[in-house]
Amino acid sequence: IENMSFFECPCCKSRTPIFSQHGVEKEALSNGIDLLGHVPLELSIRESCDKGVPYSMTKTQDLDYFANIAKKLCAKLDPHSC
Repeated sequence: IENMSFFECPCCKSRTPIFSQHGVEKEALSNGIDLLGHVPLELSIRESCDKGVPYSMTKTQDLDYFANIAKKLCAKLDPHSC
């Protein structure tokens, strides 16, 4: 999982890479590991962590990044249960 993979503009939704691109993906590939997903650098994630509130408990945020990662992980662990 690549954390802080990009910043998504709240106005236009364009994605800007914060660090070098594809580093985690290349490293995973070279080690035979699947990349499960990318998590953006997002202020609301930091704010919920600072408050001790799980990000998944915030009702106003889009959890697609985490849901997609969880589905891929579930399929890897037990393909028949997902």
